[in-house]
Amino acid sequence: MGDPLLILLPYKNLAIYTPNRCGSTSLHQSMCDSHVGGLYVVGPDPFGKVSKHTDQKFDEMASAEVAIVVRNPYARAASLYGYHCMYCDSHGKEPGSLDEFLSTLTLSKDAWFRPISEAFTNVKYSMFWQLEHIYGCFRKQNLCVNLRRENASQLHPPMNDDQKRLIRDWAEPDCEAFQYPLVK
Repeated sequence: MGDPLLILLPYKNLAIYTPNRCGSTSLHQSMCDSHVGGLYVVGPDPFGKVSKHTDQKFDEMASAEVAIVVRNPYARAASLYGYHCMYCDSHGKEPGSLDEFLSTLTLSKDAWFRPISEAFTNVKYSMFWQLEHIYGCFRKQNLCVNLRRENASQLHPPMNDDQKRLIRDWAEPDCEAFQYPLVK
């Protein structure tokens, strides 16, 4: 996942991890403004790399309650493929089929493509927020946020049984950890 992105809300003593393809662009655009007062943070990095900046601000919030935003793994896999296609197109590469992409997900060592539950094993979070129910999560924290959809994935292809199986194999840890049903 590279350096993890966070939103710090010091007045709430709350740190929110925003993994890739889980609405992070929209969340940062909507919460890191003067109305909500969130601070956009890169790091600290649970993967052992040096954080780019804002360690001091994060250290000040060492006792903060920590949330991690998660997304339905099937929708996230489709979004990852959409992003992969966009990246390949901009670099003159052939992205390959959805089947080819899905078959490589479980083999990938790239943190960007790992299930959230595996990529964030070193993060001590006290709650997870399902992106599909984000407004309820905001209400529980008494946050008034009007989420602007930025960079939203437009790819939601119908999936055949083999594709669902490939995603299920990749996503099982997230389905279990974050209470999403495994699609048969």
